[in-house]
Amino acid sequence: MKAYRLIFLLLILICLLGVPVCHAQAPVITPKPGPIVLHLDATGNYQVQVSDVATVSGTYNSVSVSPSSFNCSSTGAQAVIVNASNSTGTDPVVKLNYPYGIVTDASGNIYVADAGNNQIKRITLAGVVTVFAGSGTIGSVDGTGAAASFNRPWGMTIDAKGNIYVADAGNNKIREITPSGQVSTVAGNGTKGYHDGIGSVVSFNNPSGVAVDALGDIFVVDSDNNRIREIQSSGYVLTFAGNGQYSSLDGYGTIAGFYDPHGIAIDGSGYLYIADGNNRIRKISPIGTVTTIAGNGSGHNDGIGTAASFYFPNEIAIDAAGNLYITDTGNNMIRKMTPDAIVTTFAGNGAINSIDGKGTAAYFNAPIGICLDAAGNLYVTDAPDDKIRKITPDGVVTTLQLAGVNGTNTQSASLPVTVSVLSQPVITSSYNNITVSAYQDCTPTLPDYATSATTSDNCKSSAITFTQLPVAGTSLTVGVPVNVSLTATDASGGTANVTFNVNVVNSTNNPLTFNNNPAIFAGSGVRLNPAINGDITGYSWSPAIGLSDAGSKNPIANPSVTTTYTLTVTLAGGCTASANVTVNVLEQITIPNVFTPNGDGVNDLWNIANLSEYPACTVDVFSRNGQLVFHSVGYGKPWSGTYNGNPLPTGTYYYVIDLKDGRKKHAGAVTIIK
Repeated sequence: MKAYRLIFLLLILICLLGVPVCHAQAPVITPKPGPIVLHLDATGNYQVQVSDVATVSGTYNSVSVSPSSFNCSSTGAQAVIVNASNSTGTDPVVKLNYPYGIVTDASGNIYVADAGNNQIKRITLAGVVTVFAGSGTIGSVDGTGAAASFNRPWGMTIDAKGNIYVADAGNNKIREITPSGQVSTVAGNGTKGYHDGIGSVVSFNNPSGVAVDALGDIFVVDSDNNRIREIQSSGYVLTFAGNGQYSSLDGYGTIAGFYDPHGIAIDGSGYLYIADGNNRIRKISPIGTVTTIAGNGSGHNDGIGTAASFYFPNEIAIDAAGNLYITDTGNNMIRKMTPDAIVTTFAGNGAINSIDGKGTAAYFNAPIGICLDAAGNLYVTDAPDDKIRKITPDGVVTTLQLAGVNGTNTQSASLPVTVSVLSQPVITSSYNNITVSAYQDCTPTLPDYATSATTSDNCKSSAITFTQLPVAGTSLTVGVPVNVSLTATDASGGTANVTFNVNVVNSTNNPLTFNNNPAIFAGSGVRLNPAINGDITGYSWSPAIGLSDAGSKNPIANPSVTTTYTLTVTLAGGCTASANVTVNVLEQITIPNVFTPNGDGVNDLWNIANLSEYPACTVDVFSRNGQLVFHSVGYGKPWSGTYNGNPLPTGTYYYVIDLKDGRKKHAGAVTIIK
C-alpha cells in the first residue's frame, strides 16, 4: 500500500510542476459506418444512444449526444453531435443550480433565473451557456453583466424590445436587464414590506412573478403580501388586486384575496392569469375583477374549471390561441388549460424523475419555470435536477444538452454524425390466395394492388406512395403464377414490403347473373342485385336512364317504361363480362266504384283498368249477405253484374282483388245502378 501512495503523491507533485503527463488525452470519437438509419418507434419517437451513431475511445468521463431524441417533426437527414469530455471539474459559471424563471427572446435564446447561483444565464440555440448578468455573489448591485448582483432571482418576463424583468425575490426588488446586459432596479427599496408609491418608499415581500403588458406596465406577484402589484410606466407602484389576507375570495380589486400566489401571465386583451397557492388558477380582468377559473383544492384531476385540481401550480405560459400551460410543481406535471377552462395533463405522469418521453410517458422533478418560443415549443426548468426541458407542440419532452463545461485539465471532443431518421409505414392489407380469371378469350393483366392497399404509419400525417413489381398492366398467362412485390414508402423514406403470388385461371362460366326480372309500378323503384362471383374492379350499366348510379354495383332502377339493362363488370385482371336484367313497369290498377249494366251499351261492364297485366290475379265479388256472386282468375272478361247468368238487382256489392304479387289485397265496394 505504501508504494501505491508514494506513486500517487509523486504524480501530484509532477502535476504541480507542470509536467505534461498530468494532462489527459482527448477522447476519440469514431462514427459508425454509414448509412446510419434510425427508425422511429411505434409512438413516433426515438431516443438516441451514443452506440447508435459512434464509438468513443481514449480517456473520458462524460459522453452525450445532441439532440437526444427525434420525433415525427424531425425525419429525414439529421446531424447528431457526439460530445465527449474527460473534465475533472465543472465550471461554476455554466453549472445550473436550482433554475427558476425562464424566458426566450426573438432569436430563440433562452434566459434562466439561476436562483442557486444568483445569476441570469443565457443559453444559445446551440446549447452554449454563459452568464448574462450577475456575479454569483448575493447582492443587489446594479451594473452590466457580471458586475451586477442578485439574491435568489425567481420569475422573469421579456418585453417586445428584448428587455428582461426579474422578480429578485431575495432582494424584494424588481430588476430590469437590457439586451446588452445592463441591470437596473425598477422598483423596491430592498426592505421586506408593503408600501405603494414611487421611488424609495416602495416595498415588496418576496416577489415571485412578473408580466409586462403592451403599454409597458409591469404586474408583480407580491407573494408574501398576497397581492398583485402594478408598476406603471411612470414608475408609480399601486396595488392592483388582493387584500393581503390569506384567502381565495373572488371580487373586485382589493376585495379579492390570494393565498401565496406565484406565477403570472398576461394575454393580448390585458387579462392576467395567476397561479395561486391555494391550488387555483385565478383570472383578473383589465379593470381588476378577480375570478377563479380552475382548481378546487389539492389534487391532480383533469376536468373543466373547478372540477379540475392542482397541487402547487407555480408558473404560467400563454400561447396565441389563449391556451395556458402551467407547471403543476407538486404533481410533477405540465398541465394545459384551454380558453374554455378545459384542463388536461400535457406532459408528466406524476412520478418524480427526469426521463424524456412523449406526454405522460415523460417524468419531471418539481418543474417551476415555463415559457414558449415563437415555434410553440415549451421550455421548463426542472429545478431540483438543474435541467432545462423542452416540450414540442405535440408533447415530446427532451432534455437540453448544455455545452460549455470547462473544468481543470479538460480535454474534449465533438463530432457531428449524419443520420437518417425514418418513420415506419405498415401495409395492413392481406394478400392471400389471389386468383385472376381469364374469362372466355380475354388475356388478363396484372391488377394495380396499390389502389386498394391500406396502410398505417407511426407518423400519422406522413404521405405514403407505392411501388409494384411487376407493374400493373403486365400481361398474365393462364397456369403461370406471378410473384408480386408491393412496397410502401412514406415521406421520410421509411419502407414496408409485402410479397404474394397471383394465380391465373381460365373460366368459361359467366361470373355475373340475375336471379329474376323485377316488376315495379310506374313511379316506384327497385334495387338491382346481381349475383357476382370473383373480384370486380368496375361496374357499368347501360342504358343509364332511370338508374341512380350507372357506375355502382346496386343502383336503384325507376324507369318510366319497361327497360332491359345491361351490366358490364370488369374483372380483377381487366377482362369483362355482361348480363341483362329487365325491369317491368306496371301501371296501377283503377277500380270503379259504380257501373250501370242496363244494356244501353254505356258502362255496362265493371272495367278495371290495367288489371289484365296481372294474369294470376283473383277477383271475388260478394253480396251484402256475404254470398259469392262473382269469381275469376285473371280478368280477361269483365263482370257484367250477373250471377249464374241472371242480372243482379241494384245495390252495393263488395269485392276483394288479389294481384298475387305479394302486396296487400284490394278491397272495397262497387254499386250497381240501373
